[in-house]
Amino acid sequence: MNIKAVQYNNNFYNNNNNNQYRYHYSQENDIVSFSANTERNTQFIKNLEHLKQKKGGSFDNCNSEEIFNAIGIKTRRKKNGLLIISEYRQPDNKYTFSQLGIDEDKLVEDISVIEGNSDFSKSDAKIYKNLEYVGGNFRLTFNNSKSFPVLKEISKSAYFYRAKDISLPRLEKIGGSAICSHSIFTDINNLKEVNGDMQVRDSNLAQLDISNVKVNGLKRHIDWRG
Repeated sequence: MNIKAVQYNNNFYNNNNNNQYRYHYSQENDIVSFSANTERNTQFIKNLEHLKQKKGGSFDNCNSEEIFNAIGIKTRRKKNGLLIISEYRQPDNKYTFSQLGIDEDKLVEDISVIEGNSDFSKSDAKIYKNLEYVGGNFRLTFNNSKSFPVLKEISKSAYFYRAKDISLPRLEKIGGSAICSHSIFTDINNLKEVNGDMQVRDSNLAQLDISNVKVNGLKRHIDWRG
């Protein structure tokens, strides 16, 4: 792949479907800032507590749809029984699913499609075994050991920052830009197309077999200092 180093700026996480979460990325300083609608998040926590009490005081008695709906994530089932959700995120900017006593591995095991944005940065789940498609942006930062064994397409942009041991063995297409900074991948060799810009910075992605990846963006930037 013929890569030309160019100046690159990225803010593709500034727009979220429900404007609850906003992300800002500065390449120059490698800073990711995060803000959230605190009032709305507080209501989500109240909803979860009400659901927990309604189900006998344990989230083990709640199904995935009930938990997602309590925090404003819409759900529906496919004919095969797998789950479609409107987006993926943690319930609150202070508390994760795990901190609230929710088994996140169990929570995500039936997810097949995420229609909007997905943020796996604070997720404690290790494997998203049925996730095939993400319709929005994909974000994974400051996290280790994540496996997406059947994920084939990320419709918009993908952002990896200080993520390690990430497995995406069937990922074929990223519909927007691909930003891979200070991240280690165990398997992403099936990637065929990045429809936007591609930046690899201090990542082993440059050492993997990505020579056949078609990058459609005008700006390409590989900065490998391994």
